[in-house]
Amino acid sequence: MKLSLPILSDSDPLPFHYRDLISINFRKFTMWLLTSYLPDDSYQVISVVFPWTDTARAFNQKDRHNALPHAAKSMVEDIDTLLEDSPCVVICAQISKLFCEVAIATPDPQLVHSMLGEMACPADFAVPVLNDAAVTPSEYIAQHTDIA
Repeated sequence: MKLSLPILSDSDPLPFHYRDLISINFRKFTMWLLTSYLPDDSYQVISVVFPWTDTARAFNQKDRHNALPHAAKSMVEDIDTLLEDSPCVVICAQISKLFCEVAIATPDPQLVHSMLGEMACPADFAVPVLNDAAVTPSEYIAQHTDIA
């Protein structure tokens, strides 16, 4: 079953589209920035994968389905706060029982690497892995959602 949750307004503190994929013992929540807020394609995308800790992953196998969307939104809010005085912007986040992935568009990838290096690791998550996605923000959104 695929559920798409509506956006209430562009003035929402998190101006994202939301999609929730739910099946038996599986849930994946994805949120992506509204097109009108996407930075231009001169920006590069850094993907940050936060794996759950072993303890949290074991708990996720039995529970946490209802908490995944809240955890993704909370992660995006935390990273948005970290990035607030920079030109960087969170463009997408996905969360499942295995990991939380946040995509950040930036004019300078080194800026994201240094800012996240100073960030305390969020509770229940292990050390994140940063990857340069080598795509533009609009290409990244197209790859990780069912919109073109």
